[in-house]
Amino acid sequence: MIIALFEDHKVTNFYPLTYTRPVYELRTGLFKLGERLLHFKKPDWEVYFYMRNYLADVYRQQYGIKVNEIPNDETVLLINGRLLPKGEYENLLSKVIDSPNEVAFFSGDSLILAKLRARSLEPLISDRWMINRETISSLKRTVGGIEVSGLNVIEYPWQLISLNKELLREDYVRGKIKGELGNYVSIYGSGELFSLGEGSSVEDYTIIDVRKGPVVIGRNVVIQSGSRLEGPSYIGDECTVVSDSLIRSGTNVGPHCKVGGELKNVIIHANSNKAHEGFLGEAYIGEWVNLGALTTNSDLKNTYGIVKVNIGGIRISTGLRKLGCFIGDMVKTAIGVLIYTGKKVGLASHLYGTVFEDVPSFVIYSKSLNGKIVELELEEVIKIQRRMYRSRGKELSREEEELIRYLYQLTEEERKESLKEKFKLS
Repeated sequence: MIIALFEDHKVTNFYPLTYTRPVYELRTGLFKLGERLLHFKKPDWEVYFYMRNYLADVYRQQYGIKVNEIPNDETVLLINGRLLPKGEYENLLSKVIDSPNEVAFFSGDSLILAKLRARSLEPLISDRWMINRETISSLKRTVGGIEVSGLNVIEYPWQLISLNKELLREDYVRGKIKGELGNYVSIYGSGELFSLGEGSSVEDYTIIDVRKGPVVIGRNVVIQSGSRLEGPSYIGDECTVVSDSLIRSGTNVGPHCKVGGELKNVIIHANSNKAHEGFLGEAYIGEWVNLGALTTNSDLKNTYGIVKVNIGGIRISTGLRKLGCFIGDMVKTAIGVLIYTGKKVGLASHLYGTVFEDVPSFVIYSKSLNGKIVELELEEVIKIQRRMYRSRGKELSREEEELIRYLYQLTEEERKESLKEKFKLS
């Protein structure tokens, strides 16, 4: 059988995080959404990935996977990349796999699971290589559709943050201490809930508190002395936690990051830095982000009211009193930046002062200091990104550079209203 993960029209709900990745590459707990959906895969099953066409070259180049290909006349198991495999998922999956005929299951206006022949799949995928409302209507006419309930389908990015602690606990499999523990390292709670990867070290006078959940540390990680790590939390491979850091419950850090200060229930993708004092909480941070010293976000309104977030120009109630910010890939903040609750920061933007509104992609934002939002020049963005890559011993690929160029054009409308001039960094 062929299994295929796909995106649909609700990928825009997750901007700016999904400008640079398929929705099933978003993380919560110890895994990406797509990794969770593929856990049940049998060894002889082939895997295909459907994503917006402009992302395809980067993912082919980085992972060597089958992207946006229509298989030969075989049966394809389609799975929505926003689906969390909990609740009634396993029962429904068995029904789909065992069905002798083509079958499709829907939740509202979203296709969730389907078993289709390849010839039925081709007209379903739009020219943007994502399943949209029009193609869903076509599928309902040709195959029919069964409405289902009891499934966990991620609709908005803050749900990833809300689920993070619970999934960090559920995902944990008892590990071992393979690295080195320094002197006077204290473990509060059961040692079975602490996992330390090979090549990692926890320096002297560090506290590991697993009374509320596991603490998982990957390979070749350095936890510098005097830090406190509270579970459930995860520090990915090749990371550094700087001295005297407070890593509070729900911290979830991807590989090759450097973190410090205070973090709480925050998801951080790979190759990002928050190495200095400052608070970051109830937030979701993309890749290749650098947060300057004392950068801090608010996760609670003074009114203790429910946080609302702009999604597609509409204010959506999150139902949450505590919610921080959403920061897209390649963002940089100056020292002392303050970010209000529920704000989104677009790709590659540079922040100064206080951020009290959503920030478009590819801008210099300093409204609280001089009233200005100005556009970054495209070549400057690429130059900066190339420098950051080289600081990690990497080179920006042709495919990645072309992706940045495409996204610069794609996000032009975001910033058109607020821009008056272009700004070139020295």
